[in-house]
Amino acid sequence: MVSRPWHCTFVHTAPMNTSEQLNGRDTVGDLLGGSQEMLWASFEKSRNLNHSGTKGTAREAALRTFLREQLPTRFGVGCGEIIDAGGSRTSQMDVIIYDQHSVRPIFVDSEGAVIVAAESVYAVVEVKSTLSASETAKAIRGLSTVRNLRPWGQEWARYQSARSAMDSGPRCFTSIFAYESDLSPENWSKKELERFRLQCDDQSYHYEYVERLAVLSRGIVLPAEAKVAIPGEKSSVLGSWFHSLRSFMAREVGRRKEFPLSQYQPEEKWLKVGKEVFRAPTPSTYSRTQRRKYLRRS
Repeated sequence: MVSRPWHCTFVHTAPMNTSEQLNGRDTVGDLLGGSQEMLWASFEKSRNLNHSGTKGTAREAALRTFLREQLPTRFGVGCGEIIDAGGSRTSQMDVIIYDQHSVRPIFVDSEGAVIVAAESVYAVVEVKSTLSASETAKAIRGLSTVRNLRPWGQEWARYQSARSAMDSGPRCFTSIFAYESDLSPENWSKKELERFRLQCDDQSYHYEYVERLAVLSRGIVLPAEAKVAIPGEKSSVLGSWFHSLRSFMAREVGRRKEFPLSQYQPEEKWLKVGKEVFRAPTPSTYSRTQRRKYLRRS
């Protein structure tokens, strides 16, 4: 059964029919279904663009816009690179979700691309117009650069099933998000899983390092658990994927340690050029009577 999205704030994209009596889950499912239709509209509109790179950029931007509208303002959404305190750096990522309250991006260019610290990152998404063997391999190569980072000087925790004990380190929600697949609809999920695992094996990449493989026109594959979610009447691929992302982030916020600001501070060498002088008197502490007198003056 497909899990349905809940417990989020959503932007209304169309007037609701108040004559229909819907429960909370169905209402949210309908709203996210509308958002999925908007993504599809953006996808179809971008077909008019001649250059494949421009088409891909437009489709990535559409997903980033959706996430900015739906996620709490605490989180920033951008594209760009991630670095750690040791100097490791990712390739260009299509979607990065990061905590912009604890620390701002290290760099933002005129086009809005960012460089952010690994410790601020909660999720990374590689976006594909049509998922193929070569595009799957490319997405895995990109996500592998995220796994090479060492936030707080340690490896990212793995995705594990609900029955397993959680790793102690920080986790990053990693996804491949595609609009379409070049595989035929018949037995799609099994063929997509086999293709994904083959590409991972070729790159010696563990299946659980990608948490969700979502194809908007088909469904969602959990690569390590060999499960697939097919949307129901009151749910959508986008809604199910977003629910998993948002639930993860709600849990992960409470697990994260304080941002290690000192690790990113440039090294400085201080030289003594004179004699120390500390002459200021110890600050006075007012008695209650003195405080009353002071306050009456104002």
